[in-house]
Amino acid sequence: MFGALRAVMHQGDTTSKVSLTELLSMPGGHGVGALEGLAGEVTFDEGVAWVSTPDGAGGLRTVRLEPGTDTHQGVALLAFQRVESWTTRALEQPTSLAELGERIRDAAQVAGLSLDHPIPFRVEGLLEQLTYHVIDGSKLPSGASSHDAHRAAGVRVELERVDATLVGVWSTEHAGVFTHMGETTHVHVTVAEPLGSGHVDAVQIPMGATLMLAAPSQGSP
Repeated sequence: MFGALRAVMHQGDTTSKVSLTELLSMPGGHGVGALEGLAGEVTFDEGVAWVSTPDGAGGLRTVRLEPGTDTHQGVALLAFQRVESWTTRALEQPTSLAELGERIRDAAQVAGLSLDHPIPFRVEGLLEQLTYHVIDGSKLPSGASSHDAHRAAGVRVELERVDATLVGVWSTEHAGVFTHMGETTHVHVTVAEPLGSGHVDAVQIPMGATLMLAAPSQGSP
């Protein structure tokens, strides 16, 4: 873990804690967070960094950085682990964002995973009613500390139906660290077409979508 959500939200600490170059040197990197200065969102999926930033004209610029890329861009907050392998199962019922944490907990118990540690996860499928945002720190009012304020100070994307991957981390013990109070997941999305990525605010996941949880052999940096 690099940085802490409470420090970003309530203390205004958006300084860099680690560079993307350092993270891109770690095989199997998986994580979700925000760039220094809250200049955008970053998502690590299987060692690749998806970086989304506001383009200044109301839209977004998203780039995919492959392992080994040299960039000095820093990260203010990142829940990050290296994942060596995954356990996979199909979701047995339609699932909303609010219900996803419960589905992950149940699947982790079936797979024999410990619930005492953060669990990286992925969800692959044809997602519906997807809404995500990318933070724009330059538009965040001074002293703003609520989740709603951070979400409002950003670029919002709505997609009715899209083939995409949810990337996130589940935990019951990290509220204020990388999950908001009362939540067990921090979820981003990566979309290949149209290219995009950001922090998920709402989504409907159909039955049969693939849920992947990090296997016990996972390591951390």
